[in-house]
Amino acid sequence: MFLKKNEKEFKNIIETLRKDLFEITKTVSRKQTTINNYINMLEETNKELACVKCENEAIQLKIDSYFNSRYG
Repeated sequence: MFLKKNEKEFKNIIETLRKDLFEITKTVSRKQTTINNYINMLEETNKELACVKCENEAIQLKIDSYFNSRYG
């Protein structure tokens, strides 16, 4: 009897919860995409940094070699 009486209210609550779940799922998906984009950007930046470090090392070795041969 109680369930029949409140069936419409329960259905409304269930529908509201479904809508909330759908919105939360969309929000989580967007945030996950944003996080993945930040991770990809960080990885790309780390690669660029590694290249710059290698170039810097090569230049430093050339400078050292130049000074050693000039003043050696």
